[in-house]
Amino acid sequence: MTAKEQELQAETKVFDMPRVLQHTERQAMVKAVEVTLGKLQDAEIPSNEYLALKVEECEANEPQALELDEVSSRSDTSSSALQTSLDSSGHVRVTKVKTKGRLPQDTKSLRRALKLETISWLCMSAKFRNKTWLHGLELQHWTKYTEYLLGEKVLGLKFNAEGQIHAVKPPWAVFFFPSGLADVALGSVLTIA
Repeated sequence: MTAKEQELQAETKVFDMPRVLQHTERQAMVKAVEVTLGKLQDAEIPSNEYLALKVEECEANEPQALELDEVSSRSDTSSSALQTSLDSSGHVRVTKVKTKGRLPQDTKSLRRALKLETISWLCMSAKFRNKTWLHGLELQHWTKYTEYLLGEKVLGLKFNAEGQIHAVKPPWAVFFFPSGLADVALGSVLTIA
């Protein structure tokens, strides 16, 4: 099994494809998280492809922030496909292409996407116990972040202008780009003043 796993890992690196996660490896990560959080539904468990991507990042010590439309669960439909191309030397390359999902459209879908991201990183913390940058990662850290985004500091931002309290309700498109959120808040202040 070890020899076959090493062969699969070598093939994925040669073909520049995402790492293939073994069933037992995925199951062990999810079980470790379920010990803390309780039984998870399929909609709460990150997809195998997403977990494999996060494992690659952790193995290389290069975690990356991905857009929330790339976070998928087991219950989401698989949206990856194989694509072939011919490079300049005449070799046929087969790559796996993953189409993006949709960005969250409301607070419920945002909470769902952030919970999937949370569980992904809790799985990584359970698998990579030797990575110091994953030590102490807990659900409460992500919950606090989610509440910050959806609370009074970001989504429910209010300000006082000329004795009246005004709410800044940024559009969802701006909400996912923090610099845009500052522009909307500044634009609202200038309009009222």
